[in-house]
Amino acid sequence: MRARSVHAVTVTPRVVPAAPSAAIPAMPLSRNYNKKTPKDVFDEMRRNFDASKAKGLKLTYAWKLSGSDGGSWFIKIADGKCEIGKGSVDKADVTFECSDETWVALSNKKLGGMRAFLTGKLKVN
Repeated sequence: MRARSVHAVTVTPRVVPAAPSAAIPAMPLSRNYNKKTPKDVFDEMRRNFDASKAKGLKLTYAWKLSGSDGGSWFIKIADGKCEIGKGSVDKADVTFECSDETWVALSNKKLGGMRAFLTGKLKVN
């Protein structure tokens, strides 16, 4: 490309290469989310469950969380009712795998799901 003069100002076009998609930086997580734990998140989900929006649904979600506050968790939704508990289930429609810190950060909107997934912090099966 060649430079051209516009009103006594020389402008040289320059091409900026796009960053590759694999270069998405990982955001460090910290435990500063009001000291919430996965148990707090699941308790909040239980309190906020709206049975009217779950009519006709039959789904089972499972979480496998690593870390000091990790463990297995599940949510079963059937006939407008919700069962949330600690432990594993035989068959889940969706299984989420991440650290306890990642799950709390996702739940508090301190970490986006797409970023967590693309950086390998969240696995969805």
